[in-house]
Amino acid sequence: MHHQRIAYVALLGVLTGCDSSLDSIDGHHLGTPESVIFGSNDSGHTMLVMSDLPNLCEAVRSSDPPERNDFWVVSTWTQIDADTPDRYAVDSFAAITDNGALHEYSTESGYVHIFSNDLGFIKADIDLQFPTGDTVSAEVEGRKCDANLFLGMK
Repeated sequence: MHHQRIAYVALLGVLTGCDSSLDSIDGHHLGTPESVIFGSNDSGHTMLVMSDLPNLCEAVRSSDPPERNDFWVVSTWTQIDADTPDRYAVDSFAAITDNGALHEYSTESGYVHIFSNDLGFIKADIDLQFPTGDTVSAEVEGRKCDANLFLGMK
């Protein structure tokens, strides 16, 4: 029983992390996300949000700005209903703060390949192309967040 509990805790640790670095955008190194969350809207579109901020879901639910001056957030959302594993075209947005300056980037093109999104967890590959010529790609795993990730979007 003790070994099963250790295996379960190890599995949860793997399911809430990321397997690789997200590279860089316009010279700003992103690295490996501390948090990856996802959610869906009423139309079935799926959004993944990645950041170097820990406890991202709690930060999104809060109206308080992060306490750190330097952080990054990358949001990517499907253009159509994405309730089954498949490859989907996405739109994405990156916000990077560096010494108090905010840098914002939208993608030229992008895809997410969702492998699974069961039991409150998601596993997917993302591949994003920015107008700066940068490619951001990684295999990510995250947890469902009950915050409205689509707030302010039409």
